[in-house]
Amino acid sequence: MEQPEFSFDEKIHASTVQFLIQVNKNDAAAALLACTFELQEEEHDWGVCTSYGVLLRAPQFVYEMLNDKEHPVRNAIVQALEAVLPEQECSLYQIVWQGLRR
Repeated sequence: MEQPEFSFDEKIHASTVQFLIQVNKNDAAAALLACTFELQEEEHDWGVCTSYGVLLRAPQFVYEMLNDKEHPVRNAIVQALEAVLPEQECSLYQIVWQGLRR
């Protein structure tokens, strides 16, 4: 039976959720699963650095947690992304939180 091929975005999303589950951050894993996930790799003129933009679109209740810089769910997701994103010589990223449009 042929295995489905997954995009890089899907692999990073799944790996981040798996990381959260492994460190017993189940609320953060559930919140991340409720989000759509888009990863954008950007190259810059100023060097060999790669930066990643992570766009998470979330339902309202998750958006409110992610928008609160002190919320433990947000902090757990940020730490998991830092652990999971591929290391380059230099990697930077930004996370954009958006509410889902109805």
